Amino acid sequence: MERVIITGATGMIGAALTRVCVESGVRVVAVVRPNSARLDCLPISPLVEIVECALAELAQLPKRMEGKADAFFHLGWGHTGPAKFDSIHYQTENIDTT
Repeated sequence: MERVIITGATGMIGAALTRVCVESGVRVVAVVRPNSARLDCLPISPLVEIVECALAELAQLPKRMEGKADAFFHLGWGHTGPAKFDSIHYQTENIDTT
């Protein structure tokens, strides 16, 4: 693989996958929430391209990046936190964006 897209790249699994890809020489399009406060979770590397895109706007992703990727890892999940885990509304929205 030469290039991958990772949604949820600043989460625990997404950040770990990003690091493994970079260590393997794979370019990463790291899809993050707009104004993410967790960008420091990503490795600083010319192999990492950060693209801000809300999960509800993933259909716009091709317009926000150039080129294609060999794989798409969808690890993004919105509405996290104890107060939202039990919300049918929020979790339905997560399922819809997936």
